Amino acid sequence: MKKVIVTALVVVAVGGVISYANYLGTQTVNNVEVAVLEDRTAPDLQNDENLQRECAQMFRQIINIQDNRESERLAFRQVHDAFNVDGNIDGMGDSRKSWLQKENALATQAANLYTESRSMGCFQKVTVEDGPHGE
Repeated sequence: MKKVIVTALVVVAVGGVISYANYLGTQTVNNVEVAVLEDRTAPDLQNDENLQRECAQMFRQIINIQDNRESERLAFRQVHDAFNVDGNIDGMGDSRKSWLQKENALATQAANLYTESRSMGCFQKVTVEDGPHGE
């Protein structure tokens, strides 16, 4: 019997819980061909405190990277302005190249963290209820 591997997304909503699974193909069990699924339950940021902590840590890493990007940009701006005093910015090629390399590396790190945190479910809508005194 030939085994076919197909990737598809199956989404099931039961009782307000969303679950999805990857269809991996079929296999034969007791002479019956059955679907092989990789079951995954959608992350629940609203109620999963471990996920909330992981997401908070990811967001702190993203903020640190973005802060570093801004610091590097401001430092490069000072170099640019110093070279630009007499209208000649030709001599700043190495500084520009260095800044671009740092900026690209930091931007890639941030993008990877955004992608990872999105796949973890960190960008779900979460509601916060006010405390008894509007806290």
